[in-house]
Amino acid sequence: MAEFKKLFTAEAYKQSLLYDIYNLKTNYSNKVDQNTKTYYNCGYRGMTAYSMDCWNWHKIKWWGWVPGYNVGSFLYAPGTNGIGDWTGRQILDKCADVSKDFKKIVPVEWLLTAAEDHAGVWIGKQMWNGYEFNTAECTPKIVRNGQLVMSAGCHLSYTDEQGRRFNHKGGVQVGSWAYHGKLPWIDYSANELSYTVTTEGNKTYLDVDGKGRFEISTTTIVKKI
Repeated sequence: MAEFKKLFTAEAYKQSLLYDIYNLKTNYSNKVDQNTKTYYNCGYRGMTAYSMDCWNWHKIKWWGWVPGYNVGSFLYAPGTNGIGDWTGRQILDKCADVSKDFKKIVPVEWLLTAAEDHAGVWIGKQMWNGYEFNTAECTPKIVRNGQLVMSAGCHLSYTDEQGRRFNHKGGVQVGSWAYHGKLPWIDYSANELSYTVTTEGNKTYLDVDGKGRFEISTTTIVKKI
């Protein structure tokens, strides 16, 4: 298997996905301008939202895109960081520890459907507006029984231990995942560390074995102390 440099820790990549979901206006599109080789995924002139699809959302991040670039400024760049313009299946083929057992999964594993037509990333438990989620994905809008259950764009969803997809835990099933695996350009080592969380006064600390103490907010590490 090819060697890839580590582009993100699992935690940093999860926070990057959550930033997009919570802060960016997104839509769903898989169009590429074949003349300029500009990904519409990052938006183009006349659009009011960043437009992504399920695996190109991730590829452009692995190629170096960050939110805030001018609309239409990010070029089609397969090969950057050794990562090609791959399908969801081709990305899964690069993964380690590929499995169909969804009882054994760690944050920021790649997800793929049996039809190989949709991908996502399992990020671990997240609470939002009173609902539980654990998956980040970009989808077209999904309607069930005449009701909109998932809007188009980048958002959270829920994956159960059988790999079934729901709009949130206890919600409407919208599909199923068949596979998951560890992306070779993500550093998962921090997932294996032992840690404790301590609150002292109005501050919360994460004590990580062998790494030290970190002051944390409710969503991310603030600073090492």
